[in-house]
Amino acid sequence: MSTKGLWIVIAIIIAGVVTWLVMRGQPAVAPGTTNTGNVTNTNSEPARSFTTGEQSTNSTSLTATVTITAAGLSPTTVTVKAGARVTFRNQDSSTHQISSDPHPTHTDLPGFDQLVAAGGDYSFTFRQAGSWGFHDHLRPTDSRFQGTVVVQP
Repeated sequence: MSTKGLWIVIAIIIAGVVTWLVMRGQPAVAPGTTNTGNVTNTNSEPARSFTTGEQSTNSTSLTATVTITAAGLSPTTVTVKAGARVTFRNQDSSTHQISSDPHPTHTDLPGFDQLVAAGGDYSFTFRQAGSWGFHDHLRPTDSRFQGTVVVQP
């Protein structure tokens, strides 16, 4: 076998191992920590929560929280100002992957895509005004795990 062929086999094996680890639910974000995407977030200042049982909030705040449970997302729509940090708090016993629409390419908002382990948080700062759909990449057709972040200028 040539050296080039050997490197290709090694790359395929590594890709397979990484895929296997992700698919079996290895936490990308340890419980009790925050993966901040493109912001710095310490747990010393928690984001204010808009999980009031309503499916939408019209607040134009600089922070918002979307809670993930086995029943789905709450709220499914949040409205924030440009520059706001939205935290996705996983209170489910399963790992979820919050991703920008459309599935499976996640190209509407590049970088808005993260595994969130059970008990973990993922925060993302929305800098550009618009309506940004998202979903759980691991459950893409389940409407309970689909939502929208509306970002106002």
